[in-house]
Amino acid sequence: MVKRTKKPPVPPEKAREWLRRLEDRGESVPQIAKTDYYDVRTVRKQVEKAREERDRRQSRQMVLREALEMHYADLCSLAEKIRADLIRNTPSSLSLSLRDDPLYEALKKHVPKLRVWKNIERLGTMEVEFREVATNLRQRIAAEAGESLSLPVGVEPGKSGLDEDFVKAMLSHLVNKASRGQGLDDQAYKTVPTDSGIRLERGVFLIALAPKVRVKKIQTTFDRMMVEALAWEEYLHMSGIVSEFYQILSKVKDELTKIILTRVVPGRCDYCPI
Repeated sequence: MVKRTKKPPVPPEKAREWLRRLEDRGESVPQIAKTDYYDVRTVRKQVEKAREERDRRQSRQMVLREALEMHYADLCSLAEKIRADLIRNTPSSLSLSLRDDPLYEALKKHVPKLRVWKNIERLGTMEVEFREVATNLRQRIAAEAGESLSLPVGVEPGKSGLDEDFVKAMLSHLVNKASRGQGLDDQAYKTVPTDSGIRLERGVFLIALAPKVRVKKIQTTFDRMMVEALAWEEYLHMSGIVSEFYQILSKVKDELTKIILTRVVPGRCDYCPI
């Protein structure tokens, strides 16, 4: 009697080959068994195992792919929020809510070499510089107005004098001019008679409450200061900050836009699914 020998276990690659032959070439299980000298039951069992393993692998890949796509979508969404948050008229820091978002550090880890991170930090320091120079400019405006008109600035409601908006209006005009805007140049004066005197307004600002005989002088002074202030040291300092702000902001927007539109962020972070 011939002693039967037990065949070694079927290697996984052999089972995968059988599955390909079954699906791609159209061979039947009996044909494969006959060609490769295996029992039909063995071939059928191993083909089924290979199919299950392939399906599990494909399912895992699909889950990981979807997770990765969602991760990229989260990063791109954050980039959109950062871009929107920084689009302002004057230098300002990125909001704390975005800085504290775990995805902020994640995005930095994905693209650590981008200049955008240093530029965002620079915008934060520029905010402090802008506030300081704006304070100096307010003081200069108030001093110049008080000296030229001999009227107090920031009087109580209903009393004659220059309203606090005199300073706000001039500062708004100068900031807008530094941003290459028209400022208040295209805003006409408006006079409103009241029991306490004439309300002098320009645009949305209340300039002064004064007797009728003083209104023309106040208008003339305000117009003169709108021009002369453009040569003040304080304004030139502020103008330089605003100019740098727009240059940096443009670069930040461009880099963030590339991330947003690319939709696939290179690199890795602690939250990457693979």
